[in-house]
Amino acid sequence: MGKMKDMLMDMCEMALIDMCFECDGDGVIEGEVARPQSFSRDIGELDVEEYSCPTCHGEQIIKRRCDCDNLIFKAYVNESGRVVINGADASKCEDCV
Repeated sequence: MGKMKDMLMDMCEMALIDMCFECDGDGVIEGEVARPQSFSRDIGELDVEEYSCPTCHGEQIIKRRCDCDNLIFKAYVNESGRVVINGADASKCEDCV
């Protein structure tokens, strides 16, 4: 019983995670940058440059949040003191349920 209780308590502290929707889990985003031909000419070309994703900060995953901006954890303790395990499609935090 002790091992199971420890596992459930760990789940109460772990947030559900999703793959970043902006970079599709790559951690980097490609953007176009204008490169001039020279200082005296206004003609140039567009170059592609990679930079870190501003949403996930290059970590490739984001923690799932509720509409009230609270984190959604893998499990929570309800009013009666029982542990409730959230499914993979959970969209509400323990305060909003």
